[in-house]
Amino acid sequence: MLRADVLLVLISVAVPGVALASSDARTARLLVEGPTSVEGPSTLTPSRTTRLLAEGGISAGLGVVLPFVAYGGFTALQSFVGFFAGFLSATVLGVVLAPIGVILAGRLLGAEGGVGRGVVGALLGLLAGLLIGLPLATLPGAGYLIGLGLLWALPSVGALVAFEWGRTEQAPSTGAVVVRF
Repeated sequence: MLRADVLLVLISVAVPGVALASSDARTARLLVEGPTSVEGPSTLTPSRTTRLLAEGGISAGLGVVLPFVAYGGFTALQSFVGFFAGFLSATVLGVVLAPIGVILAGRLLGAEGGVGRGVVGALLGLLAGLLIGLPLATLPGAGYLIGLGLLWALPSVGALVAFEWGRTEQAPSTGAVVVRF
């Protein structure tokens, strides 16, 4: 069981790192070579709904599911070290990698700008997770798991909301607008 958890943590760290490296290489190539005058086949940019669904899936997967899997896998060792390894790996997944994954998914799916807002949103989500989740995590029973879930999920939710805040893309003209980001 320990090997599978370590492999899962390594894969979850390597995939966002490779995506970040590939996007940086593409940007560096454009800076050095400049835009080309020959247009290739046009690429379809995904709609905002598609991008938001992908970001939400990454937020749920890396911010909730994967931390609980890592936490449960390491604490299944039933040792003092297993508990702290589970808590630490789940915290790294939920607090660090999930917001990075949300921002990278948005950038890869065509969102321009908003990275600074996403980072600030992740920090505000972390603050909210600490203020709400940690007191709940001191309660026995289900309150403990709810508190840990909030602690791990709120940074990626904060990054998702802040990354979308202030977008100027045209909203559909039908229906009533209650709140617009």
